[in-house]
Amino acid sequence: MASASNPPFVHVDGIPNFRDIGGYSISDSSSTRRNFIFRSALPTRVTAEGLKTLTQDLGVHTVYDLRSNVELRKDNAPSLLTSAEDITVLHRPVFPETDASPQALAKRWANYMSDNGTEGFVAAYTEILQDGAGAYKVIFEHVRDQPEKPFLVHCTAGKDRTGVIVALLLLVAGVKEYDVVGDEYALTETAFDPKIRAALAGKALKEMGPNADEAGVKRMFSARKENMVATLELIEKKYGGAEGYLKTALGFGDTDVELIRKNLTTGEKSIF
Repeated sequence: MASASNPPFVHVDGIPNFRDIGGYSISDSSSTRRNFIFRSALPTRVTAEGLKTLTQDLGVHTVYDLRSNVELRKDNAPSLLTSAEDITVLHRPVFPETDASPQALAKRWANYMSDNGTEGFVAAYTEILQDGAGAYKVIFEHVRDQPEKPFLVHCTAGKDRTGVIVALLLLVAGVKEYDVVGDEYALTETAFDPKIRAALAGKALKEMGPNADEAGVKRMFSARKENMVATLELIEKKYGGAEGYLKTALGFGDTDVELIRKNLTTGEKSIF
């Protein structure tokens, strides 16, 4: 479980970048719910001990996988996660099959690797907001309809596709300070074991071929606070905020949003 010295991370053996999105301040007397929504990087290498922590200690029996079909085909090794009888893994890709073409992937990587400050990340995250609406709607429906069932949401690094949905969840819950949401996003910078980060970077460089941009790949695997803050400003400008995104992009009504917000919050004081 998360310790007072290292909140909000939770040690789940075999799953990197695993943390709780609860405990963030909404008011003096309320915060986002703890032990309800968890985020992580790829969890398919969970150990037996980690699986026990996930299901018995945290009560997680539903996992939302945001990866593309292409990613699933590349990483199809047997996993305790997918074979466990008490875990339901729901594949809800942010990008449909056609958007995982080499051309589309190269464009997306170019955005992440851009040295134009936050602009590249904002462009990439704008695409995630647009193409990920169907996947994100399912997750918000879970919050609305199954508030008693904790769940895990992940992609590959647990940074971009996962980062955007978590930012939306925090905003809808009532976390008003963009800096707080940005700080939560930036925790991924310190979450990865250097060996895991190096392995992901090496895999990306290999796929890019002889003209790979090492400095760009380093930027791609960064999680700088200002990238998320700029994205939140884009959400405000384009959709009128996270609530506006839920209504216009996901099709929720006022009653839905109110119930979602209620299910995301608790009367407990924040720990952050």
